[in-house]
Amino acid sequence: MSHVTIKDGKMNILICGTGWSGSGAIIDLLREYSGVGVVPGEFGLVADILRFLEDNNTFKDFAAQLVDNSPRLNRMQKNYAKSIKKYIRRIYNTRGKSAPVKIRVKDLIRMHSEYRFEKKELSRLSDGLIYARGFDDGIELVDNWIKKIGQHYGKPATVFDQPLDLDHDRHIDLLEKVFNPFKIVLVYRNLNDQLANIVRDAPWYLEYTSTRLGNTEIDQFDFLTQIIIQRKQKMNTIQNYLGRDKAILLGFENLVHDYESSKSSIESFFNQALGRHSRPYSCFKPAKSSENIGIWPNYLTKNQVTFLRKSSSYTSI
Repeated sequence: MSHVTIKDGKMNILICGTGWSGSGAIIDLLREYSGVGVVPGEFGLVADILRFLEDNNTFKDFAAQLVDNSPRLNRMQKNYAKSIKKYIRRIYNTRGKSAPVKIRVKDLIRMHSEYRFEKKELSRLSDGLIYARGFDDGIELVDNWIKKIGQHYGKPATVFDQPLDLDHDRHIDLLEKVFNPFKIVLVYRNLNDQLANIVRDAPWYLEYTSTRLGNTEIDQFDFLTQIIIQRKQKMNTIQNYLGRDKAILLGFENLVHDYESSKSSIESFFNQALGRHSRPYSCFKPAKSSENIGIWPNYLTKNQVTFLRKSSSYTSI
């Protein structure tokens, strides 16, 4: 079992879910602690960089396109543009009432500042990787890039939403190098509700699976189910590899229904690195999250329910 040493009072916290598994609820809970800063949005680019670092034939081309092809920067830019439109409508609707407008302008400035900062740092990383002398040099550049991101969001503990990749168990030793020191929270959820959440909120994800395996509804559903189960198995692999002092498995339903016990487990796992729980219930609201438990009968089709019932290796719906 490995021991986590916090360098210079800093720790990286990786939140890994299996896709609509409730990782956002964990992040919201951590926001309530005085010593925690949260890097906004998913930070999944790291897994892609580590994967391409191992391929010398394609890596230079990948590095050159880091900024232009960054899904994270594209999302940040789109969210900023959408927010401008919303704030303009709000200004119009307030008819001269200044207080709400000032808050919104402050948010706009923050979003624009975050976008400019991350674009600048990603550009620097891209330039460095293009001229990297080898794999170890590339790892050092990624490590320094992540340190700068963490410092920008400015708390002793920095949260990165790092979606679980099916290659994470192969790259976990590299994640240790570039995020060190870190601990990881692996978030899982009831499979039935997780699938229902995807059907309800992300139908495009099901459509995406049709290009990977089969064209029928059940082919797509089967493929998606297998992906989620494989990711959950990867979680067990990761925890076994890192040890329980660096990796914790946390169920979304447990956090909601057994809030105090789950919160105590999280605080014990991080061993006071989070600071004080200074804003309880300000971000994570168990009563609200409970509305996403037991939702599967409302969103899964009869064919999907029948499929899950027959596939006892998946779930006991």
